[in-house]
Amino acid sequence: MKIVVGLGNPGIRYAETRHNIGWCAVEKFASKLELAFRRRDDYARIAKTTGLVIAKPITFMNESGLAVASLCSFYKAAPESVLVVYDDMNLPLGMVRVRAHGSSGGHRGIQSIIERLGTDRFPRLRLGIGPKPAEMDNRAFVLSPFAESEDREVRRITEEAADAIGIWVEEGIEKCMNTFNRRIPSEAVMDSDEAEENEQPGAECEPGKS
Repeated sequence: MKIVVGLGNPGIRYAETRHNIGWCAVEKFASKLELAFRRRDDYARIAKTTGLVIAKPITFMNESGLAVASLCSFYKAAPESVLVVYDDMNLPLGMVRVRAHGSSGGHRGIQSIIERLGTDRFPRLRLGIGPKPAEMDNRAFVLSPFAESEDREVRRITEEAADAIGIWVEEGIEKCMNTFNRRIPSEAVMDSDEAEENEQPGAECEPGKS
């Protein structure tokens, strides 16, 4: 069983925010497969087909690990079989980067998953939402909506993310990395492994339902 998890916060208040681009990407992927998020367990809404579960946690971002651990336990899936799709403010808007494993990079949703699974060895698909204006608080930035001028790029990155998810499902992490990782000038982006101090906050910490 393979599991794809798009991170976000539940509720209308957060639906259009930068922090929820992971949700948007898995919704796009599910729509390509003509799957709907009809089922739910205690911590996530899911769409399911043979050998594949697509999930949107209904915990808040900071408790994403509850949903992922629950899904791994129920479906008896190893961490290596879970692709986590999420926002990264250290990548410029429109950039997609795929990794087989690694640190949280200060992203609290990823940190929660690492803590609940007891490992950082799960693949992840990082979607750029930056750069953050220097004068803006991190939390305010990730919980802000995209500007109208960014709509076209947001649509493009969610389409590209859906394609990347499909390749991961069908052909694995190496093919996905080789296809979608991009080289960019070092000054344009900080690698999240080197940006621990630029903590990417979640919203509230309590579980929520939607």
